[in-house]
Amino acid sequence: MSSEQQIAANSIMFVKGSAMAESIGEYDWSQTPLGEPSSWSGILKTVLSIVLTAQQPVFLWWGQELIQFYNDAYRPLLGTSKHLQALGKPGCECGQAVWETIEPTISAVMQQGETIRIEDGLLTIDRDGDLEECYFNYTYSPVRDESGAVAGVLCVCEETTNRVVGDRQLQTLRELAAQPVTPQTVEEACQLCLREIAKNPADLPFALLYLMDEPTASARLVGTAGIESGTIASPDRIELASHPWYLERVQHAGQAEYITDLATRFDWLPDSSWSVPPAAAIILPIERSAARVSGFLILALSPRRAFDENYRGFVEAVGSQVAIAIANVRAATAERLRAEAVAALARANTEFFSNAPELRTLRALMLSLSIDAIGTSDRLLDATRLEVEPEDDAYQPIDLAAATAELESTCGLVEPTRIEVPTVEVGNVDPMRLLVNSDADVLKFSRLLAVGEVETFIVTWTFILAHSHLFQCFPQINSAFMHHFPLRQESFIVQWG
Repeated sequence: MSSEQQIAANSIMFVKGSAMAESIGEYDWSQTPLGEPSSWSGILKTVLSIVLTAQQPVFLWWGQELIQFYNDAYRPLLGTSKHLQALGKPGCECGQAVWETIEPTISAVMQQGETIRIEDGLLTIDRDGDLEECYFNYTYSPVRDESGAVAGVLCVCEETTNRVVGDRQLQTLRELAAQPVTPQTVEEACQLCLREIAKNPADLPFALLYLMDEPTASARLVGTAGIESGTIASPDRIELASHPWYLERVQHAGQAEYITDLATRFDWLPDSSWSVPPAAAIILPIERSAARVSGFLILALSPRRAFDENYRGFVEAVGSQVAIAIANVRAATAERLRAEAVAALARANTEFFSNAPELRTLRALMLSLSIDAIGTSDRLLDATRLEVEPEDDAYQPIDLAAATAELESTCGLVEPTRIEVPTVEVGNVDPMRLLVNSDADVLKFSRLLAVGEVETFIVTWTFILAHSHLFQCFPQINSAFMHHFPLRQESFIVQWG
């Protein structure tokens, strides 16, 4: 043996800080097909030194029996119960749970010398007595001996379980929060949520959603996912105190309950996506307020995942999304009913004030008094103004029909008034008053009983305005005026005559 080979043969004894190097040195290799380490090839010892000093998880299968070696970084992937039990054992014994999955890949590497990489590969691994869903990025590479033949398989791996499972759970929460359809009822909201839950059977094998049937001490089933309704575990109506789910305890405590004895409580449960029924579940209360539970969300848990803090946080987030969806529908329903009640009250109020004869009489009286007050106050203002400014400066002859048409045009009325009246110049008319106070003039002057030329103007102006489109600008005044002072064309002609 050359000096280089001697160094390689002793290299595994000088790997500092490696617990697995010490375990390999203490292991009784004479009971294995490899024999004592002193008989190992230099290639094997060199590769072992690389494995033991690597920072990432690495294992080595050597020989036709695929005897297993691994480093410190790979130990956590085995779990506490499998550590050292896997050292020095054939690969088919170490990885019984995953051997059926990986055996074709190992055979391709050993027989054809191919390097194969797999990303996010699913392996069901027995770590601590329970099979767990695990995902890895790993590369299988052939290791050749001095003759060039493939003597072993070197695997560099990286576990991606937390990322893969986290992305899957995040997708479920995202779809629960972003419903494509706005539900109109609580039952519809529950069905939409359960439809999204059913898309993730790996984390949530089945789900039941019950709502309280007040005031009775029972709850009704509003939807399921992953399980048919009407089974022993999913009755259409459930008594809180007596059924094996024992929802009464959750109702009183107002907190989630973690259950691990489903097989004892129920004779039958549907298989999960892992081909075995779930063994555990969690019951989450759905609260309408801080003091009252309005429903229950029962979520079965994966038989291939440990119920750790991450898993618990996920199922609680699912329960929160369901509770939010239900609360949103209830709030929208309450707001819709409130709006409908307000609208109904407004309609009833309108009908009452429109159809009550007594109220119409009272309204007419109040309007008549208002008109009298307008006329009196304006006469006082006119008298005051006469004292400070000459009357002739403000009043001048005017064509009332033309003035009316001009006012209509100024107010933006499209269709002109078609009233045939004589073209007469009437004296003592203030053009500014005609423009600014046309609506008030109709009301107040129609109550005056003057004689002569002024009365002729009043009646003429009143008739023209009342029968013109100009009153469209003043609908309230028009309605009140026509109700109290109906005009007929005959009276108009008499006045003109």
